[in-house]
Parts: sequence; structure tokens; C-alpha cells
Amino acid sequence: MPNTNHTDKCIADQERWRERVATYNRRYPNHCKTCHGWGLSGSARTDWDTGMIDIDPCDDCGDNCPRCGAKTFDWSGEGLITKCADCLFNVDAPEGEPQWDGDCGCGD
Repeated sequence: MPNTNHTDKCIADQERWRERVATYNRRYPNHCKTCHGWGLSGSARTDWDTGMIDIDPCDDCGDNCPRCGAKTFDWSGEGLITKCADCLFNVDAPEGEPQWDGDCGCGD
């Protein structure tokens, strides 16, 4: 039985999101399952002096690329490796598994 709490558009949007997630998982099967390939922890804080938002790297990634799992990654930037040579994941513009904001407005 179809879910009657969501509009047809919402159901289609969710299906497109699920397909994007499945495509990402097929393309990057070794991505970090903790951070979903984003390389970031869930904690964020604002540096009140600079106004910048600091987000910590995912502890489970270690020196592995969050997206493809390559072992030659350096979050600190001290080794000047801020982009993965295998999948081109970039520390300065991380992009991981597609996210759903969960707010479809259908009242579910």
C-alpha cells in the first residue's frame, strides 16, 4: 500500500534521493560509514573571534580518504595532501553521500 502521508512530488523526490545514495555507494563502496564520506564529525562550533565555523574531521577516517578509503590522505594539510589522488576528494570542499534534510513538509 502506498504511503498516503506524502505527496506524489515528495515520494518522487525521496526516490531520486535514494537512487543518488545508491549510485554514490556503488561508486565509492569504501567510503567511511561513520561520516558517510564527508570526512567531518557531527560537531561544529563557531570561532567567535573570526566568525568561522570549525568542524572537526571524522575520527574514524584517520588518514584514509573519507570518500574512497585511499590510505594516502592527510587532513592536517601539513603533508600538503589535501586532495585525494584516487577520487579527487578535496578537504577544502568536501562532498560525501547525498543527504536528505528530512523536512518534506508533508506532515509525516
